[in-house]
Amino acid sequence: MFPLEKLIDFVGGLVPVEDFEWILSDLESSGSKEAIMFFVTNSRILPNVNVIFSYLCGVGFIEWVRVEIAISKDIEALSFFTKYYPELIKSGGEVVVRSDGISVFYRVKLVSETRKLVDYVTEVAKMVGTEVNELRFSGYTIIADVPSPASGT
Repeated sequence: MFPLEKLIDFVGGLVPVEDFEWILSDLESSGSKEAIMFFVTNSRILPNVNVIFSYLCGVGFIEWVRVEIAISKDIEALSFFTKYYPELIKSGGEVVVRSDGISVFYRVKLVSETRKLVDYVTEVAKMVGTEVNELRFSGYTIIADVPSPASGT
């Protein structure tokens, strides 16, 4: 578990403190513990970035953090699978290929993390042969806790 300040530092000032306060308030009032912060870029190849995290409201700590970097489906398939995919895997990413695009997920270990969100995005951009000059916070959503059908609740 990590103090909230580690997550605030990780996003490097891209999310205003007031928005963090809203996110935490919404988490507490909803009874949920997971949220997604959305970011947009100026890149057609890497259009969206999400930071997904779990916050323990009662104790005020971050449980875990994931970064999702979306890669456009417009990227050439042969290049992706022969060149980019192996590089993304070597970088520690988990690659998910869907009909609407590709996502690379990274587990962020805030306790020892020296890289910022911008560094992850820059690294992936270099791997797929593009640049990202702008990364802008565009909102958030709370992930509702959905009871499992097997739990009977």
